[in-house]
Amino acid sequence: MILNMKEANGETVRYKSYLLRVRYYEQDGEVAQQAMLQAVPSGQQHYFSDMQALVQFLQCGFPQSWGEISTGFPQKLGQAE
Repeated sequence: MILNMKEANGETVRYKSYLLRVRYYEQDGEVAQQAMLQAVPSGQQHYFSDMQALVQFLQCGFPQSWGEISTGFPQKLGQAE
């Protein structure tokens, strides 16, 4: 969900809110990461096996121009199984 908010100067700002959780763990003697984004206020969760997948999801989930409003997300992009 994209939310619209009026700034003090009258401009409209569009944003999405997420809670980000990053888990660090050891894998083959190396530090590895997994991430989970939880959309606010829907509570929908998206899981990512690495930070590159998280960044790719965020880049794909936002409109590229003001006229393009994305209402959905790539559900399987970068999700850990």
